[in-house]
Amino acid sequence: GFHSSFRATHGGLSLNIDVSTTMIIQPGPVVDFLIANQNVRDPYGIDWAKAKRTLKNLRIKASPSNTEYKITGLSELTCNQQL
Repeated sequence: GFHSSFRATHGGLSLNIDVSTTMIIQPGPVVDFLIANQNVRDPYGIDWAKAKRTLKNLRIKASPSNTEYKITGLSELTCNQQL
């Protein structure tokens, strides 16, 4: 997207255009995204060190609440070890 505005300068008005780009990922499970991103056949083939770098700061929406979260990192522990 872009944002534009006029700014007053010594020479008169100037048009200021700010252009930004972002990557939009197809909706679906994060594991499916990693499988496609790393071109592997199943979750056992995922390089988790690479996955950490790929997912860091990624914004995701959880269903069914449609709540947005930001991935800040991955844990070394499995889900059942978290509690």
